[in-house]
Amino acid sequence: MDSRERVEKCLNHEEPDRVPIDFWATGEVQAKLLDHFGLSDVEQLLQRFDVDFRYVEGPRYVGPELTVRPDG
Repeated sequence: MDSRERVEKCLNHEEPDRVPIDFWATGEVQAKLLDHFGLSDVEQLLQRFDVDFRYVEGPRYVGPELTVRPDG
C-alpha cells in the first residue's frame, strides 16, 4: 500500500496496513538529521523515515493590511 492509498483509507474510516506517519521538525533538527544520515535534502529524509504526508504551502495573505490592537 502506498502513502496515498493509506491516507485515503483513513479518511474513509477504513483500516490501512499501518497508521500514516507525519513529520514536523524545526530547521535545526532537520539539518542535524540530514547531516547524521548523510542526506542532501528534506525529501530524502522523509523517504528514509517512510513519511506519508507532505506539506504543501498555500497562497500568501494578500488582503488589506492587518491591524494590531493595543491589547495585542
